Amino acid sequence: MFEVTRGSGDQAQTRMVAACKRPNEADASRQVISAYYGTDWVPAAAERAPMPVALDMAQLMPGCWDMDAPARAGGESLADWVVRTEQAGVLQREIGRLQGRVAKEKQFKRRVEINTQLRQLKNDYEALTR
Repeated sequence: MFEVTRGSGDQAQTRMVAACKRPNEADASRQVISAYYGTDWVPAAAERAPMPVALDMAQLMPGCWDMDAPARAGGESLADWVVRTEQAGVLQREIGRLQGRVAKEKQFKRRVEINTQLRQLKNDYEALTR
C-alpha cells in the first residue's frame, strides 16, 4: 500500500493505491501482481482519517477505502476476492467489446446472436458482483 501524489502547491492531490501479490503458478519463487486498487484523488491538504487497526492486509484493505470493485462476501478470503475482482474486470471488457460489435453489426440475425451472448455475459457479471 502506498501514497501517490501529483501536482504541487495548491494543486497537489493525493490518493492511496494497493495491489495484492500472489505466487507465480509456473515459478513459486516469483510474485505476480494483481490489479491495482485505489481511492479517488483528494486535495493533499485535506484532513485524513487515521489508518484502521488491522492484523493483516485482508482486514486493512477494505477498511481503508471504498474500492471501485465488488464488495467482499462474508467469509471470503482476500485471495478469493482478488480473483473474483479480476474475473469481473474480464467480463466488463468482454461486455464492452460485444456492445461495440452490436453497434457496428448491420445484419439483424447476427445482432440477435450477439445480443444473446451479451445478455448472458451481463447475467454472469451480475452474479459475480453480488
